[in-house]
Amino acid sequence: MGCAGNGVSAARMAILGVVSLSLPAPPRACSGDTRDTGQECRDSTPPLGQRVAPAEAHGEEATRHRGDFDGDGTADEIVLTHTGGSGTAADELTATLGNGRSRIRVSSEVDFSRLLNVIPVPDALLSPPMQRLREVVESLLFATVCPAPDPSLERLLEAGRPLRWYEGMPALPATYAVLSARPDHLALVPHLTLRPKAVWLLYLGQNHARSDSGALDLHEPRTLADCDDHRVLGTAHGVIALDRTRGKYAWLYVSPGGHKLRWPSIRAARCVDRGVEVVLAEGPADEPGVRPATLQIDLDSGQVRSNDAPADRFRQRRAPRLGPP
Repeated sequence: MGCAGNGVSAARMAILGVVSLSLPAPPRACSGDTRDTGQECRDSTPPLGQRVAPAEAHGEEATRHRGDFDGDGTADEIVLTHTGGSGTAADELTATLGNGRSRIRVSSEVDFSRLLNVIPVPDALLSPPMQRLREVVESLLFATVCPAPDPSLERLLEAGRPLRWYEGMPALPATYAVLSARPDHLALVPHLTLRPKAVWLLYLGQNHARSDSGALDLHEPRTLADCDDHRVLGTAHGVIALDRTRGKYAWLYVSPGGHKLRWPSIRAARCVDRGVEVVLAEGPADEPGVRPATLQIDLDSGQVRSNDAPADRFRQRRAPRLGPP
């Protein structure tokens, strides 16, 4: 199973002729590896489409797809319009069913400065007869769909709660979407006027593989610190504790983003009494004016406490530069 680059269907990007804003991820385990979620993820195989003339699509990139997408024996049509820039992307999808008997619209807005984007699912796609159509829609919007969050996304969604420990060694996450109807996930919808019954959680997890250069060339978490019983590992945007005595690991912290994800937010870490102190920075490591801040994570409770003071004392004790081995 292949891992997608930026969460948007690779086949659709090729049809549209749109250049991906993120480089393809290096070969590594997908977020849907059974050791991470216990269930298999689904790589998208979107239906072939025809490019819509720019004049008809109001100057935007668009494709038209025709077929019996809901399995009722009548022809359906899906038109997908894509717009994007260096910081955001938007997809507008309209599915016209059975010669115009009904229309379903999906709006997807993705902020490339956030690891997690929340996209409302139209109620019409949630009934059992519409599962086939919903999976077609997902194949057009997302490169990979998983049945459950991987451990890193779980930590982002459960920041400050008790840690979850997993057997084995952690893998770098990939980018994927999850369909969820959990109330706490529905509450993440940014528009207060929307009250969906389900959402897609689009996790831009490939950005954990960013090095100091901004390239996607990390192939595994790097060692940030060695403690008595634990080794502290880091990705570009996450911190992991590896319990050497039990052979288990837990994600301690995942940065939600808020700045360009090509620049790592995890700069360093050190061991403190029953916890880990982490240095954060929002921007290139050597950019003037980027002032690190610290937070402390308790290994027993998982609680996170932020420190307001810049981490000047860490400037001579930074972790090894993030980059390929």
